[in-house]
Amino acid sequence: MSDDTKGPLEFIKRFRDKPLDFKPGEKFKYDNSGYFLLGVIIEQVSKMKYEDYLRKNIFDKLDMAESGYDWPTTILKNRATGYSKNKGQIVNSEYLDMGQPYAAGSLYSTVLDLYKWDRALYTSKIINAKSLEAAYTPNLNNYGYGWTIQQQHGHKVVGHGGGINGFSTVIRRAIEEDAVAIVLSNTDATASVGKIGQELIGLALGEDIKPFAERQEISIDAKLLERYPGKYQVGPMVIDIRLENGKLIMEPKGQRPLELRAYAPNSFFLKEVDGITVVFPGEGPGKAGEMIINQGGEQKGKRIE
Repeated sequence: MSDDTKGPLEFIKRFRDKPLDFKPGEKFKYDNSGYFLLGVIIEQVSKMKYEDYLRKNIFDKLDMAESGYDWPTTILKNRATGYSKNKGQIVNSEYLDMGQPYAAGSLYSTVLDLYKWDRALYTSKIINAKSLEAAYTPNLNNYGYGWTIQQQHGHKVVGHGGGINGFSTVIRRAIEEDAVAIVLSNTDATASVGKIGQELIGLALGEDIKPFAERQEISIDAKLLERYPGKYQVGPMVIDIRLENGKLIMEPKGQRPLELRAYAPNSFFLKEVDGITVVFPGEGPGKAGEMIINQGGEQKGKRIE
């Protein structure tokens, strides 16, 4: 192995000998280390640096002239500055050497270049149809090979979000309808890019989209709120819903509690976090059996307590 891959190989040493969280195939957990390993595999098989392989086999082939590996020394025309939030104030994002995220991030692009990527995925120019079909086939937690697979308004939608210091992104593709939503933001201080992407693709699919900003908090019967408290299994996460002083509180395990504010009798939003809604399907007496969290895509959770 050449010195060019010494960095990635040194990073792999940090986790290669640690015990598995669970047996392969039993559960799902998104982890950047997997993509990091894929980058090293690409270099081993191709005998090329990861960034050179992408340039030759993807960016140059698709005329994606505004995409590449984001080394800080590269002069980029119209390079965007990334922002974060600190104690309620917008600040310049903390510096990150893009040699660290490697194949789990580190790329720059534009909406128009990513549209070229979207167009190419309808052809065999980059990847053959059999491999694409495998990529779009849901496994655990409806995750394929690098794509989340979801149903939206009765249509199959594949996509993925991303975030790094100062930036957040999402792409959502309704393949059968030939529709795509690509959202890039030069801030990591909001979750709204996922919601924007979902609503943009929803408009293309004929959904009646109500802008998030128009949602107003309403008062609902206190007896109705009693249907919702409990513990719900949402993918690998357990979410606790409870009533405190007449307020409905959501607390994902290991995270801070947040108040759910009603905008419909069974539908709630988070005032502190943009773009997330929580719906408890069904009506009538009895405890709610499930919850649906919408954050750039639906995640259903079953009541476990």
